[in-house]
Amino acid sequence: MTDSLFRSGTLEMPVSASPVEPAQALDWLALPGNRILMVAAILLFFAALGDYLQLLPYIFRCLTRPREHVHIQHNMSLVYTRNFVALTLLLPFCLISDRYFIYSPAFAGFVPAGWSVAVPAVAIGAYLLLRRLLFALTFCSGGCFLRLSSRAASPRNSKKPIILRCITSLSPWFL
Repeated sequence: MTDSLFRSGTLEMPVSASPVEPAQALDWLALPGNRILMVAAILLFFAALGDYLQLLPYIFRCLTRPREHVHIQHNMSLVYTRNFVALTLLLPFCLISDRYFIYSPAFAGFVPAGWSVAVPAVAIGAYLLLRRLLFALTFCSGGCFLRLSSRAASPRNSKKPIILRCITSLSPWFL
């Protein structure tokens, strides 16, 4: 591609910039499903704003103190708040990854445009299911996959705050 841009030592580019990004933005916003999901995500954010503000100091402490996530894990009220915040951030994560093509696998071309937000959600669900199955196969003996109330069998013991997880899961795309 660089050979076609630099011919005889000069950079050959069009004089005016092509409006690729604004046209894609208008196409993405033109879908009514995306607009409805954006409004739902905003309403969900404002409904959970108190939980975000309650959890934010603990998450910032996780960045500076190495064992602060253990404190979050042992405080049951913070665990429930963290899980609720993780669920409320799932919809904006799917919308942002669909809008900016952060996650666009090859099979996503077969998905209709109105359902393209569901592709990251299905990928996250498949990852969580695979993680649960691998946890059951590796750490459980005697069929504890079916005993979900057992503390040793619960994959919730290894959860970190969702913001740190999102940062680490998106880092390969930004490197």
